[in-house]
Amino acid sequence: MRKGCAVFAILGALALSIAANAQVRPDAQIISELTRAIPSSTGVTVSVSGGVVTLAGTVQSLAQKQSIINIAQRTVGVRSVVDRIRVVPAQVRSDADIVKAVRSSLVGNLSQDELAAITVTSSNGVVTLAGTLSSSYPKQVAGVLASWVPGVVDVRNNITVRPGELRRDLDIQSDIRARFSRNPFIPSTKISVTVVGGVVTLTGIVDSFLQSEQAENVARFVPGVVDVHNNLFVRVSGG
Repeated sequence: MRKGCAVFAILGALALSIAANAQVRPDAQIISELTRAIPSSTGVTVSVSGGVVTLAGTVQSLAQKQSIINIAQRTVGVRSVVDRIRVVPAQVRSDADIVKAVRSSLVGNLSQDELAAITVTSSNGVVTLAGTLSSSYPKQVAGVLASWVPGVVDVRNNITVRPGELRRDLDIQSDIRARFSRNPFIPSTKISVTVVGGVVTLTGIVDSFLQSEQAENVARFVPGVVDVHNNLFVRVSGG
């Protein structure tokens, strides 16, 4: 199994291991749980108002920032997360060094053809990925791996997806709905799926970020999908 596959397998297993339905909780309980879950050494402060979490402060890596945001999103009772975290690397790296490190991280996780199709640039630590791929999967893998490289402060994933296998929008839509109906963690009856030119749009109301995340991930890897616009609204039960 490629390392990229392992990355998403672990994330998927983690999502499936957590109950999908959210609950209404007092802000004080949410703050208490997040304070325990987020190491004080990160320098990130947490405030909560009506289930809306605001994260502020600085961290030393983009991966650390994304991890903290994920912790907040997965916390029961959280309605939404406002990100005000800045990435300030402990050691500044040159853009040339960052580009080299990003490309090195992609080797072994993507095929030779995929590697050849992707261009990597960096400006003041902001990495931009460009090129054209036939699947959403390597695009997502490239974005995740780039975010893990020390010195990177942000990633702009501008890779275009043009599936080698062209499918009718109705076939893609039917496939997504069928996969949703078979997934016990996705409230398929609450989600509307539209597909235009291979671009999927998900709308509706779900009970947690996990349900939203699961729906997006399932849709993204259906053959023929170019991109996914996740417009699902998260409303915790009882809210």
